[in-house]
Amino acid sequence: MATHNDAPGGVIDKLKGKVKQAAGAVTGDDDLAREGHLDEAKADAASEAREAEVKAAQRQEQADTEAELRENRIEAERVEAEVRVKEQEAAAERDARRAETRAEREIAEREAAVEAQAERTQEAAARQEEAAERAHREQKAEAERLEQQAEAAQAAAAALDES
Repeated sequence: MATHNDAPGGVIDKLKGKVKQAAGAVTGDDDLAREGHLDEAKADAASEAREAEVKAAQRQEQADTEAELRENRIEAERVEAEVRVKEQEAAAERDARRAETRAEREIAEREAAVEAQAERTQEAAARQEEAAERAHREQKAEAERLEQQAEAAQAAAAALDES
């Protein structure tokens, strides 16, 4: 980068312009004085242009930095959103697995309860059947006993009739 001394329009050019103005004023050479004034104005304009370039470069650098920061923030927000989505998906999967496990457990419990009830019903039916068979046997035995008594009573009645 050029310094103020060696750059066109630097301090040396400005100083040359002042020297020409002073020499023109001393010698009465208006053209030399005007040329000195123009050299000085040219040096001032070049200096202002350099300053404007520096400021523009600084503003551009600042704008680039701000744009990069915005892009980084946007990327960070996108990554955070992706993480949140993945966390939500994982939570939904965990909830679904829990619900499925709970449903399977409830189904198994209900099936076990139904099987236990069916078993109790079958046992009760078997007991009732056994009781009914026992009652039937007892009634049959009672009927046979009563029939034997009736036959004995008929035989006794017939023996009495014969006598």
